Amino acid sequence: MRFRLLVLLLLACGPAAAQNELPQRGKGEAPEPEPKLFLRDLADVLPDTDFEKALAARVPAVDVRRAQTELERAERKQQRWQQLAKAGVLAKAEAEAAVLQAARARAKFERARAAEQERELEALRQRGAAGQITPDAVAAAESALKSAQAMAAEAAEGLHRTELLLAQVNLDRQRRLLAAGAGSKNQLRRAEVSLQKLQPATK
Repeated sequence: MRFRLLVLLLLACGPAAAQNELPQRGKGEAPEPEPKLFLRDLADVLPDTDFEKALAARVPAVDVRRAQTELERAERKQQRWQQLAKAGVLAKAEAEAAVLQAARARAKFERARAAEQERELEALRQRGAAGQITPDAVAAAESALKSAQAMAAEAAEGLHRTELLLAQVNLDRQRRLLAAGAGSKNQLRRAEVSLQKLQPATK
């Protein structure tokens, strides 16, 4: 729901005109550094990456702190980009990209936390087997891992919903541009294919 509301805010900025497809910044406005995206994990997650395989990949412990920093930066950028889009300073498409980037950063962070919790649990199990800690401590770590995995799965679902919604937004934009004589059939076809790849298969 949160992701849908964020994108709906972007749609409320007004009809997309052809000239708004290009990034626009105010005079003296310095571009904000781009957070490192989520792949090799998720660099091209829209729409060609299998996220479930990426979710299962192991993440170095240091990446948890890095992922948290990237998430915080991406969320700040998302808020700022939405404000600029509403003010007409920034293209809607660029603000939408910031929404997707924040969703990717959230998925990366939760995935990294789950992987770290898994490593910690393995270490505790070894200590438990050696009689260094109580079974209750291991059980608590197992519960924490389940919670972390659930949050990672929720973030993955949220990312997919965001991708799906933004793919539909982009398809609608390409249709309007083509109708206005400012788009191309190739761009429209690419938008259609991207959306199809994100939609569940139907029998």
